[in-house]
Amino acid sequence: MSVAGVATAGSFIQIDLSEAAPSAATILFVSTGRSALPVGSGCSVYLAAPQVLMPLATDPVGMSSLPIMLPATSALVGIPLYLQTLVAAPGGPLLGMFELSSGVELVIGQ
Repeated sequence: MSVAGVATAGSFIQIDLSEAAPSAATILFVSTGRSALPVGSGCSVYLAAPQVLMPLATDPVGMSSLPIMLPATSALVGIPLYLQTLVAAPGGPLLGMFELSSGVELVIGQ
């Protein structure tokens, strides 16, 4: 996973996922807390108390993108956000059905 754009209040950012299973269902999770919980087979959950942000799908080459508008409010400035994607991948390393993306950390600026 990666983030394109500058995470400032009132701006657009784009969350990009690449090298995932092709044409797969995915769920993007977000949290304001960080974790590093190993869940086996080389996979780790990097979000503490994750919340579902958006269900998505990868394209035929395993990529997806999601533009997000960050609200223009000063109350968000300085808040860290952690993002990670769960990808449906038959035979994947997590429970033989899924794979997890790398985690992304961003802090909302002014």
